[in-house]
Amino acid sequence: MTDDVIINDLGIVFLTRKNERIAVVESYKTGMKTTNIIKLTVSKPPSVCRVVKCFKEAEGMEDGRRKGRKTTSFTRKDI
Repeated sequence: MTDDVIINDLGIVFLTRKNERIAVVESYKTGMKTTNIIKLTVSKPPSVCRVVKCFKEAEGMEDGRRKGRKTTSFTRKDI
């Protein structure tokens, strides 16, 4: 068993976020409608719709760059 797949006591398979996105996009590529993808996966409907929308716009599944504080490093010279 790998870290990217989790099976609970009821036998429901949960995927990590990246694998879940891949599964949603691959299902969408095969022509499956979002309503069927929602039923197939354990994802919430807004999550599936967002993944499909991002895939349509960007034609990819990679995470985009995020805003945030830039990394800094302190050396002896800086102090």
